[in-house]
Amino acid sequence: MQSIMQVKTLERFNTIEQPKIETIMDSVEDNLEVTEETLKEVKKLFVISTKVPIPDIEISVDMKNKLKVLEMDGSYYRNLIDRRSVISAQLMGAMGRSLPPDSR
Repeated sequence: MQSIMQVKTLERFNTIEQPKIETIMDSVEDNLEVTEETLKEVKKLFVISTKVPIPDIEISVDMKNKLKVLEMDGSYYRNLIDRRSVISAQLMGAMGRSLPPDSR
């Protein structure tokens, strides 16, 4: 799925964004100020997502409760995965010891 998205992103860049960038760059005549403005315009073409922390004051009580439930669920599933990993390792070790030496 990720590689499909990368292909689509690259496809979009090659078909839509690249011509825009080329047009902008063609209009630049070695003027530093124009180049700076050009780079700002080029930067706008790229989508950049960043995580911005929200102060606790701005989060509603309902949202805080939802976040707490999600954190508890995440902790539960991490513990479950860890526990199953230990059990799986123990089971594989026991199976390996129980197999005849010639079938290993």
